[in-house]
Amino acid sequence: MMITVSRTRLSIVQVPSAELSAIYADMPAPGIIAEGARPTPANLVWLYERYPQAGWVDPEGLLLEARAFSFIQRQDRPAPGDYEAAFPFKLPPLPFQLEIFAAARHMTEIALAPVAMGTGKTKMSLDIAADKFLRDEIDTLVVVAPNGVHKQWVLRAIPEHLSAAVRYQAAVWSPTRKVPVMVGSPPASAPRRLRILTFNVESFSSESGKAFKAARAFMASGRCMFVFDESSRGKNHRAARSKAILKLRQYSVVRVNLSGTPITKGLEDLYMQYEYLSHGIINQTSFYSFRNRYCTLVPAFRGAAFGVVKVTGYRNVEELIRKIAPYTFVVPKDALGLPEKTYERRPVPMTDEQRKLYRAVRDELITDLRAHRIATPANAAVRLIRLQQIVCGHVIETMEATNEDGDDVTIQTSSLISSRRLEVLWDVLEQHSGPAVVWCRFTDDIKDVQSFLEENGKRVVSYYGETSNADREEAVRAFKAGEVDYFVGNPAAAGTGLDGLQVAELAVYYSNGFNAENRWQSEDRIHRIGMRGRAHYVDLVTEDSVDNLILKNLSAKKGTARAVFENPSLLEQANEEETAFV
Repeated sequence: MMITVSRTRLSIVQVPSAELSAIYADMPAPGIIAEGARPTPANLVWLYERYPQAGWVDPEGLLLEARAFSFIQRQDRPAPGDYEAAFPFKLPPLPFQLEIFAAARHMTEIALAPVAMGTGKTKMSLDIAADKFLRDEIDTLVVVAPNGVHKQWVLRAIPEHLSAAVRYQAAVWSPTRKVPVMVGSPPASAPRRLRILTFNVESFSSESGKAFKAARAFMASGRCMFVFDESSRGKNHRAARSKAILKLRQYSVVRVNLSGTPITKGLEDLYMQYEYLSHGIINQTSFYSFRNRYCTLVPAFRGAAFGVVKVTGYRNVEELIRKIAPYTFVVPKDALGLPEKTYERRPVPMTDEQRKLYRAVRDELITDLRAHRIATPANAAVRLIRLQQIVCGHVIETMEATNEDGDDVTIQTSSLISSRRLEVLWDVLEQHSGPAVVWCRFTDDIKDVQSFLEENGKRVVSYYGETSNADREEAVRAFKAGEVDYFVGNPAAAGTGLDGLQVAELAVYYSNGFNAENRWQSEDRIHRIGMRGRAHYVDLVTEDSVDNLILKNLSAKKGTARAVFENPSLLEQANEEETAFV
């Protein structure tokens, strides 16, 4: 018997049809679907226990995750009681969040991993921090997160989730800005505050770098809780960044890892992530001793030198699971049933080229608006679109020419400029397991995204104005059947009345239009009857740009072009501050 597993499908081959029917009939909930059994943890563990000799084709390690989840769920942990019921949460926790809080608040090494996207890793870690601060176990919090996400901790996550009972002072670290948080003990007369400093993981280039020195000094000045958001970014044991972050472990009294995908390539990804928590958890002298203990190794190629090996499988897995289970919390994607929509903004830093061009075009637009050289909101919209295209990595050039008949014509050409938008999109998709929908306003964006994902080995279909009716139908069918990874579409073309995209739990808005109805209709393509988990939406937002204004007006169901036409100052108002005091 061969069992092949992917994130969306589970197939069983080389078994008599009568027995195959019995397998599906006996399969634990949720049971049978049209294509066979769903690859839920319950189904995978049941198959493994019933058919231990079966051959498994499981490139993403889903069986390992399922077995680990099954073991971790059986841990004997404190249940919520009167203390938890009376705790001053900013937002009431969901039942599984309360259970994790009841246990994790007593711990000093915590791995919230894997915790599915949209289930509240950030909230849970801030609830734990609040409890430890109020019980006087910590007075300092350091967060290391992907670039841009580290700002969102200060701008959104902390104000939204940190208990109102906690007075705090929070800032984003920058190598060019003085941190408004005093290192050292505050005056005795000052009110007690939780001091918070967030760093982007990319800033830890070495132990001699500014970020490392600032983090070390700040952490050493108090009793620090250290949070590594998306800890899989530090899985490479050889990277200077990983070594620098590991050095910070000694300056913290509580350590927390957050990740939706702690294992992206194999079991070996776990080594460094648990080292950040404590050396004693896995208790191997080095990465290489860990690999020798838990991985099956063969020479990387014929004639390879000693030590040049590749991993072909894993062993002693139960031992490793027993070691990490007491420190690990897992939230699968089906924990919430049919949930509310959840939203996230993922910042996209501008390149120098983009910033220079964007400011020139923006300032020209503001000048023309104030001088009343733009007659209507529709004309303002054309200029706003140009700004939006710049932040998406395109410059539209307009030139006048003469055609073969001698008529004057206007020609538009599109050229690429440097942009980090595709890079951030890739980060979002890598952190999500399963199919996803990517919405793009512009045709150039759709083509860029499709080409980029295909170059990275992904199966992609697209759906926009130039797509034929036959190709549109085939795109939806293939996506629904699990034959492709990503559906890239335009909300105006595919956002209304389309069924079948709810096999995805994630929709990424690479670029937004001005039409609120198109936005909400496109959201409902994955939030509908037949959805398999939680509908999560990620907006890519270029800092200090028209992206923020568009989202604000979409939420208020107002026209962006008219708002700017009536008040040009909206385009030059500063973006959100990077420091917050409560």
